[in-house]
Amino acid sequence: MEIEIPTETDWEEYWADLDQRDAYEVFYGRTNAEMHKEFRKYVTGRTTDLRFMPAIPFRYYMLGFKDFVVSSRFDELDAPDVANCYISLVEDKLKDAPEHILPIFDKLLGTAEYIANHQDDYGASVHIYGDFQDKLTLIKELARKAGSG
Repeated sequence: MEIEIPTETDWEEYWADLDQRDAYEVFYGRTNAEMHKEFRKYVTGRTTDLRFMPAIPFRYYMLGFKDFVVSSRFDELDAPDVANCYISLVEDKLKDAPEHILPIFDKLLGTAEYIANHQDDYGASVHIYGDFQDKLTLIKELARKAGSG
């Protein structure tokens, strides 16, 4: 089943929060395919936008972010940040708003596992980004405690 682009109603009271308003201005009305270009230009900024979205837009655009990561259509120099942004966002959402991520968690886990198992391939230094295997272990534990799996 294809999830539809979030409506303005799905964005709830985005205008009342500066971070949500910024995310709305970048993402609203755009398809996930259109957002790949934005992730390519500024992955850390777009990931920050995802952090502040209401549940429905978050789920829609997080699945698009996963597709972007899987596509590998990003500059090699950006690969460490792409990998870190993805795995860290999954971890942080499970900590801060599990109700936002749990409905799509099963669709995200495989990509997190791939990133953790291929940290060197992404050029993501353990000294800079931490150990992705440790992050994956925490992700699985947080998901289990929150009720997924």
